[in-house]
Amino acid sequence: LNGIINGMSVKVTDNTGNRTVTVSLTDSLGGVYPNFAAIAENATDVKTAPTDSDELTVVGDYTLTITPSGDPGASGLTVDVSIRGV
Repeated sequence: LNGIINGMSVKVTDNTGNRTVTVSLTDSLGGVYPNFAAIAENATDVKTAPTDSDELTVVGDYTLTITPSGDPGASGLTVDVSIRGV
């Protein structure tokens, strides 16, 4: 990634396993921006930088991790992540 992140949104679909998800974007030093914890099924969570000074300047490698609360199996779990930048 190279640029400025000023927000992220995560959408979790309705699923038969009632799974929640945690989503994080981690830099090579282990810093996390932002952390979305326990997003319920059939929900959308949005995080935005309230001011320009809260925006994240990113350069280099980042890891996007999506962790379900349990085995998604055939539950129909889908997670959409949108990273917004300038």
